[in-house]
Amino acid sequence: MIKIFKKKLISEKWKKGLLFSVPIISLALSILGYSAALTPYIIEIQIPISANNFKDLTIVQLSDIHLSRAKNRNWFPKVVETVNRQKADIIVITGDFADMVLPDEDNILDDFGRLKAKYGVFGVLGNHEYYGGQVKEWSEKLNALGVSMLENEHKIIDHKGSQVLLAGVTDYIAESRDLPIPDITKALSCESPASIKILLSHQAKNLEFASMSGVDLQLSGLTHAGQFFPFNLLIGFAHKYVKGLYKINNMYLYINQGTGYWDIPNRLGTQSEITLFTLKSNN
Repeated sequence: MIKIFKKKLISEKWKKGLLFSVPIISLALSILGYSAALTPYIIEIQIPISANNFKDLTIVQLSDIHLSRAKNRNWFPKVVETVNRQKADIIVITGDFADMVLPDEDNILDDFGRLKAKYGVFGVLGNHEYYGGQVKEWSEKLNALGVSMLENEHKIIDHKGSQVLLAGVTDYIAESRDLPIPDITKALSCESPASIKILLSHQAKNLEFASMSGVDLQLSGLTHAGQFFPFNLLIGFAHKYVKGLYKINNMYLYINQGTGYWDIPNRLGTQSEITLFTLKSNN
């Protein structure tokens, strides 16, 4: 007679332990993800600039804030306070200011008017500004609040004797809306020479062209770095440049992970960020 003995792979004690621990671990991860979504880190980046006699220039970048009525309204005022404490020379916002609201609804955008920087606050449109079909209204509202919206145009900033060209382009979704598409050439067109050129673009596209056009630094967003697991591991299949600092020929590219979050308040595996750049001469 052949006897077959079956051995339990998992004892009853272990089963009970797993049943007890899984919801606790899930809850802990949810809390961590929620905290990471609502608590943007300040990430400090230094960028070398080859221009002679260039004095340090500080820039704060916000991106993908995605304000909404459902989001905690106490959250963004705290972000504004944190940004203003940095006393930056320039503040830039690289698109996706808010979601699912009209530009004048509930005064939801008003806190953007509290942002303060030495040379001003500048922004470009993101893809979400186009979804409601009110791009003009968005730009007018933000301009009225003191955010200078750059739509295929630039501003010249005189910084301690150096000319800084700060340019911005529209979003690439504009083509599907029959609206002005991004035009880097137009945005950079300037008769007077500039010490450095900075380009704001919500999406990191046409990088080779931007670098060949003399851009020193491009600031972008969009990706959220995948926002939460497992998309933070998969985002690289959709985007070549996902987060952080890259070098494209002689141009630096920075992808902000997003100061806020989209839809689900979770950032498991990524982190909301406020980026503080210091541009320093390497001569």
